[in-house]
Amino acid sequence: DDNWGETTTAVTGTSDHSLSQEDLAGFGKETEGPVEKLNCVRFLPLALTLVLGLLVLVTPLSFLVLPQVMWPERLQACGTACEGLFLSLAFKLLILLLAGWALFVRPARASLPRIAVFRALLGLLTLLLLLSYWLFFGVRILDSQ
Repeated sequence: DDNWGETTTAVTGTSDHSLSQEDLAGFGKETEGPVEKLNCVRFLPLALTLVLGLLVLVTPLSFLVLPQVMWPERLQACGTACEGLFLSLAFKLLILLLAGWALFVRPARASLPRIAVFRALLGLLTLLLLLSYWLFFGVRILDSQ
């Protein structure tokens, strides 16, 4: 076919969409500006998780310490069974600490800006359980004394 050149497309340097070397050298310069302030909102979930985790770890210990601080004269001596319960509590807190690390501190596989649904539900459930324990402790234990 002798007319093959009429339907082909050729790339030339005269396109209105092409960039020169000078244009490429200053390409990223116009986007540089003053450094923006850190956005503190992105650290809010981490801060809430840390506060909730500390409350979860401190709550059982405070349940043990508060009666000894508030009513030391009314408490009975702790026997072997009581010390076994303290040891059981210590191991449960260690397991809770390891589980909290596995769920919340370990880096996620995806770093997309989204809500981790399972972490959010677990945090909400933990908060509700923590509030119910404190409510029970306040109403039953502290009011009875």
